[in-house]
Amino acid sequence: MVSDFIRKILFRTNKLNALVNRYKHAGKEVGLPSLAYINWGMKLLDEGNSKEALKKFETSVNMAYKNPEGYISIGIIKAKNNEFDEAIECFRHAIRIDRMSAKAYALLGSVYSEISDYKKAKKAFDVSLKIDSRNSQTYINQAIFLAKFDYKKEANEAFKKACMYNPSNMQGIYLWGVLLSQMGEYQAAIEKFQKVNSMLPFHSDALYYLAYCFFQLKNFRHSVEYARKAIIITPDKLESHILLAESYMNLNEEEKCFNAYEKALSISPLTMQFYSSWGLSLQNFKKWELAIDKFQKAVKYDNTSVFPYYGLSVSYLKLNMDDAAYEIMQKILEIDPEHTITLYNTGQYFFKKKQYDTAIEYFMRALKSSHDTKHIYFNIANCYHQKEDYKNSLKYWEKTVEYNPDNIDAKVNLANTYGILGDKETAIRKIRSAYLLDKKNPRIILVYAILLLKNDEYYDAMEKFDAAYEIDNNLLIAKFGKIECLIKTNKAKEGLCMLEELEKEHPDSKELLMLKILAYIKLLEEEKDNEYLIKTTIEVCDKMFSVHGDSDPWIREKYNELKQKLEKKE
Repeated sequence: MVSDFIRKILFRTNKLNALVNRYKHAGKEVGLPSLAYINWGMKLLDEGNSKEALKKFETSVNMAYKNPEGYISIGIIKAKNNEFDEAIECFRHAIRIDRMSAKAYALLGSVYSEISDYKKAKKAFDVSLKIDSRNSQTYINQAIFLAKFDYKKEANEAFKKACMYNPSNMQGIYLWGVLLSQMGEYQAAIEKFQKVNSMLPFHSDALYYLAYCFFQLKNFRHSVEYARKAIIITPDKLESHILLAESYMNLNEEEKCFNAYEKALSISPLTMQFYSSWGLSLQNFKKWELAIDKFQKAVKYDNTSVFPYYGLSVSYLKLNMDDAAYEIMQKILEIDPEHTITLYNTGQYFFKKKQYDTAIEYFMRALKSSHDTKHIYFNIANCYHQKEDYKNSLKYWEKTVEYNPDNIDAKVNLANTYGILGDKETAIRKIRSAYLLDKKNPRIILVYAILLLKNDEYYDAMEKFDAAYEIDNNLLIAKFGKIECLIKTNKAKEGLCMLEELEKEHPDSKELLMLKILAYIKLLEEEKDNEYLIKTTIEVCDKMFSVHGDSDPWIREKYNELKQKLEKKE
């Protein structure tokens, strides 16, 4: 049996005549028995017996110390065992024997890549390809090295050359597809994985990546198709089950989604990613309490990852369990102090509690770590507005509009703030620009009308109040605004008629009572001694005080004045 095996080895050595002749030509004699031991070692290595293979390679080197193949073979085993220093020495020794060994340079480059020595790896690959510029495997190894150091475009070019020189190299096509998927070139990646699939229909990793790429392209039906195929071939690959479940989630097929997770429970070990994905799907179907359970399990698998904690915080916020959410958000910020969304949500938490200074602090921190600042500026402006710090509020409304010119609410608030600060002309100019963007927005029209009213432009204001109410007849404030304009344009009786209609449904409205007082006072300007008007105004003031308290100094002042006038008359 052994002799047959030896004969087979010797037969294979005949195929190496060209290589032997090359060494002879270089004056480096290599005996056939040495090459036989190399081939023997390679066979043992293919069978997974690296220990015995190493012995054969060492025997080969001892028999012919000027044979670079022996050192290369030993170097390969050393590299596989993560003995990188020894591997480097073997490959360098092979190069000293044969400075034209493209293979030795390529393998040396791969080892330098493994130990993250970019410069030496690049140099080794460059030399290898200079010696043999058509070696497909060297281009593949170079591409892997370049991708590791995030030179994705250069890696893409290396894979292109690898597949040009060997179009049927399945490893190169597959790895090229992986790179393209990492670059977000999903359609191009799909083409590569489909080619691999045509070469080997049961390539489970290619099927998984096909599912992944279709998922990224939001083609969830195809994602389901390939994820299911991948699971049939490798049922214990958890990532395929996760991808299948999330595909069903995006197709809004709730039962199939959760069945996919249930079927994966038999796989061991489960992971933080698995339970986090399950929690995310539960959130998608608004099952917040169940999502909390899954995220808590995810934390048990890995309490150093932000993702499950973030999922927990979102679920608590959705359930209005703000204090529980805040506790989790503090854990997130311990792990990642610059986690933008959590900083933002923490700011919102303190805003709800009316702790505006603390809210501003968190929003400012979120601002430093985020590229999307428009929503953060909005919230900072809102905090300053609530504090009645209108100058700072104005500053951040301006920034919100600068970074998001289409934000109608920010434009309206900006105009309002200018109005509060007394810059009426700028306020009207700002609200007009918002109005020109959306002439059918009742809120814009309403604020426009209010600012015109404050600027004593009563007739224009009335027109806008009417327009706002016509669009949304629930805007009672628009009715009140028009009535105020009527009163201030000496049409107090007309205003009182409108108030009588509104009083049937809103008898205790503060705005209504204030306008009635204002209308009667306006009428008293023409009929100063009208006892009926004086008594009626006093009655309305009394009702205002009893329902809404004594909160408006000007009403109290008019009330006292009218009371004194009435007492003198009596």
